[in-house]
Amino acid sequence: MEEARARSRSPRSETYEEIVRLVVMRTQARLQKDWNLADTIRTKLTEMGVTLFDKTNSWHSKTGQTGRIPAFSELDAGQPIESIIQEQVMPQANGLSMSDVVLDDSQIRLLVEQLEQARAQKDFVRSDELRDELKTYGVEVFDNEKMWRAKNGLAGCIIGYAEGGATDLEITTLVVQREKARQSSDFGTADLIRNELRTAGVEIYDKEKVWKVGDGRQGPVPTWQWIQSGGDVSAHLQAQQQQQIMLSPDMAMAMGMVQVHGNDAMQAQVADQHIQDTEQAEQDQQAEQNHQFEQIQQLQQAQQLQVQQLQQLQQAQQAQQLQLIQQGQAAQALKSQKANEAAAIGTAMGQALQSMTVQAELQKQQQLQQAQLQQQQLQQLQLQQQLQSLTMAASPELLNEYQLQQLQTLTTTTTAPTTTTATTIPTITTTEATLTPELQKAMEIMQDCAASGRIPQDSEIDWLVGIREKLRQAKDFATADEIRNALRNNLGVELYEKEKRW
Repeated sequence: MEEARARSRSPRSETYEEIVRLVVMRTQARLQKDWNLADTIRTKLTEMGVTLFDKTNSWHSKTGQTGRIPAFSELDAGQPIESIIQEQVMPQANGLSMSDVVLDDSQIRLLVEQLEQARAQKDFVRSDELRDELKTYGVEVFDNEKMWRAKNGLAGCIIGYAEGGATDLEITTLVVQREKARQSSDFGTADLIRNELRTAGVEIYDKEKVWKVGDGRQGPVPTWQWIQSGGDVSAHLQAQQQQQIMLSPDMAMAMGMVQVHGNDAMQAQVADQHIQDTEQAEQDQQAEQNHQFEQIQQLQQAQQLQVQQLQQLQQAQQAQQLQLIQQGQAAQALKSQKANEAAAIGTAMGQALQSMTVQAELQKQQQLQQAQLQQQQLQQLQLQQQLQSLTMAASPELLNEYQLQQLQTLTTTTTAPTTTTATTIPTITTTEATLTPELQKAMEIMQDCAASGRIPQDSEIDWLVGIREKLRQAKDFATADEIRNALRNNLGVELYEKEKRW
């Protein structure tokens, strides 16, 4: 006990109690329409780091504490303010959360009553909030069964909260639930329902299989066979009321129905009540449909927002694609420019190689003429030596005049100078500015080999073949063919394309 009091006097508990007290005082000020005081208390709570959520009847502090804002009906019901405060303070002082709090029977019934009143007023947002609050305390509300059940074992009936008291639908539903409980031997629930109905002014007569209300209304208690067949309570109730209105007392008794006794005014009252209940059910159904329609509209608005976001994303993707296309076009233009430059360089190199080929051909012809001249000179020298030898060995009278004349004639013919046309190596028509360093080096190698007659090295041939492949890649096939012809004619190098060798 001393420890519990010590905990309740802790700074944390005092702060929590102060918040709860201010929240309750603000609710009381709002109930009394003292708005200035309510705003003053709200401002003070805000300074303490407390945020109020009136729609959900809850509050949260910056330290993580939470609590419930009491409803006006709790204050109107006459419950002392100090009692309302302690209901929230005591669980916090004992280290419990809101989900650990167990409400008593009166507190649960008060929240259930507020829930039913909100539903009757078509305030479905408020009814959902109250339903969630009851779930927080471990209380489940079963609308179809007209009952509520708590995790601590408490249970109760939902009846008599409407403006006109208990309705035929509530009575019939609870009578059916009682019969189901009796059939399953749950006599505790059956007695609970019977007592709740009696409190609402409804008496059940099991022997007569009928229930009666003090205002004259009555109806049959369904049989177990009907319950086992899964009968619809609403349809059963409507058919019962319709037959009670249309049938005479004798016909109703013959068919096992219980007719409402009384004068014509009582029957008219029952008929009016049936019409009102039907209209009320239709209004409730229409309100539910309107609520669902609002939810559908909200969903459609969310979908439209998603569509707009998707369209914005598609526009951004299109802009990105357009930018990529522009970049591709710029890259293509740059590639074309480089290709044109390479073609120009290839053309210049082709012209230079063509000049080299002509120069090498002329050099080759000149070397051939020089070799022929040297061979003729050698033959002439040999003939002169033969003539001199014959002249010295034989006397003039023994020499055949005819042979001597032939030798002289041959000597004269052989020694006659061969006239050749002097040739020079043609100059390159391409200017030095249009030649690349690689092209100039290729020309120098070919000129050197052609002029000196030396055999080019393998590395030089590989390098010249590489220059030709670069020209082919630049699609300068004319210059590439000139290099191929120069390698074949001047250097004696043959290229085999398919075999990729020389």
